[in-house]
Amino acid sequence: MKPMVKKLAVVMTSAILTASLAACGSASNESQKAGSTASSKPAKPTDISITTLAFAAAPTGELEAVKKLNEKLNVNLKLSWIPSAQISEKLNALLASRDLPDVLFIEDFNSTPAFLNAIDQGAFWELTDYVKNYPNLAKYPVNVYKNASLKGKLYSLPRVRPLDGHESLLIRKDWLDKLGLQPPKTMDELYNVLEAFAKKDPDGNGAADTYGAVFPGSPGPSSYLLSLFGTGTKWKEENGGLTPYWWTPQAKEALINWNKVYKTGGILPDFPVLKTAQIKDMLVQGKAGLAIANIVDAYKYNVELQKTNPKANLVAFELPKAADGKAYYEQASGFYGQFLINKKSVDEAKLKKILEVYDYTASLEVTTWLFTVFRTLIIN
Repeated sequence: MKPMVKKLAVVMTSAILTASLAACGSASNESQKAGSTASSKPAKPTDISITTLAFAAAPTGELEAVKKLNEKLNVNLKLSWIPSAQISEKLNALLASRDLPDVLFIEDFNSTPAFLNAIDQGAFWELTDYVKNYPNLAKYPVNVYKNASLKGKLYSLPRVRPLDGHESLLIRKDWLDKLGLQPPKTMDELYNVLEAFAKKDPDGNGAADTYGAVFPGSPGPSSYLLSLFGTGTKWKEENGGLTPYWWTPQAKEALINWNKVYKTGGILPDFPVLKTAQIKDMLVQGKAGLAIANIVDAYKYNVELQKTNPKANLVAFELPKAADGKAYYEQASGFYGQFLINKKSVDEAKLKKILEVYDYTASLEVTTWLFTVFRTLIIN
């Protein structure tokens, strides 16, 4: 593994294990002090098997971040990696085999609904009454836990992400400049940009091989296509009944608009079957010039894009305004993926140890260390 890739793998591992928020891991320190007075012989490390996802090549060997966690918390973390593009298939196969790890990463219950049945059957720990006892986990925003809960109960540790700031237009600014266009501020301007990206050879290679936008077909991100028009993302109480957000005048307007864009080639044709991870691929490969994604993704994707095209410039812009003159931003779920804890292989004592690990990785100490590593990578 190349040095830079190895460094990034270390950071990724810590980021995956953490749900990164603030405060200090004092609970683990106190428990270690108490244990040292009871016996001079150190306790045997607790084995914890974790299956999670890898966005790049799976790391090999023992990562420094994991080694530090093992030593500090007296655990033996055994990580198994699943490539992000295969996560749903592999998870369903794992559940069918009934050979589950102690901790299991679930990306989206919509693509792995069998796990919902397993939860109903008591296969995983219910954590509602446990997380409040861990100072860092207890500080996660209430809405994050609410959104991650099922039937009012928490069965997972959410992999925390910001509730706000996740929606922006990522646009190839160099394509706009080449075609003499401005960043779109209205839906009509957005339509014109997407049509131009599809038909006017924005990359200048003389071939009709570009599309306006790349959108994923998964329910979460694709709902933005409607919410941009003011539909919201939840059912509405009206006249004593419930109206789904996709059964509103705004939703009809959105569908008419996107149908028009689709027919011009302004959207990647196979977007209904695309996965979220493929957004980056289409942007980095120069196949599409626009996406709806996190603001920070503009920087991350641009780094990759400029490796093959130094003149490329992917920039984050505000969402365009709907017909009523308002720009609609929806609050995110506050997490990407969830960690389930296997009740068959984990007793309560081990459960508390696992929660101690995740609580520590959500501490200010670990967050500061991650920031330092990221800063070093950027400078170097």
